[in-house]
This record gives sequence, C-alpha cells and structure tokens, in this order.
Amino acid sequence: MKPSTKERADLSKTTHVFVQGQGYLEAGPLLLHPETNRAAPGASAQPPSGVSTPDGSLHVLLTPGAKTPKVFAWVAREGAWERAGGNRIAWPASYLTHHGWVYSRPAEEGEV
Repeated sequence: MKPSTKERADLSKTTHVFVQGQGYLEAGPLLLHPETNRAAPGASAQPPSGVSTPDGSLHVLLTPGAKTPKVFAWVAREGAWERAGGNRIAWPASYLTHHGWVYSRPAEEGEV
C-alpha cells in the first residue's frame, strides 16, 4: 500500500483504506476469488431496481451469520457501499455479493 490523500481517496473509495496513525493509503482494487464465493443464487448486495438509491442514501445490508443488520451509504459513481469504521472506505456491491451479503431495504430514520 502506498500513501495517499483524502482528496484521492474520495475519488476512488473502493481502492483506498484509512489507517489510524497512518492516514489514507491506496490499497488497489479488491479481487474476487472463486473459492471464496458465498453468494446465494439470485441474491445481491446491489440495490434492486425500483428502490431509490441516490448518492449518499442509507440502506440496510445483511451479512451471512450476522445477528444485526448493517447500515451503509450508497456511493453511486462506484456502485459501492460506504460505512464508517471499516478497513476500506467503500466496498463494491459485487464484492459484497460475492461474500454473501444481500441488500435488505432502505434504512429508517435514526437507524445507524
């Protein structure tokens, strides 16, 4: 990983990480490995058509085995989901789908 800036990270959230004490780092694209595919047939972390998903809107995703749904913000230009506190700034919907995540619904007011 090589040092980066917030400005560069904001232009490509799926290829950057933020590390406490080190700042923004360029990590490169995420790779999909066939042996890690946990996607259920027909399931997707992509927002379904007909659901309003403007940039920055909040939505709920479900991960395999999780007891609590997670709220993410949609990054429209990258087709990705952003969540504070993760090791990536944003995760491509295709990557999350590959690992078994599924879109659930728009988040409700006050849901974090």
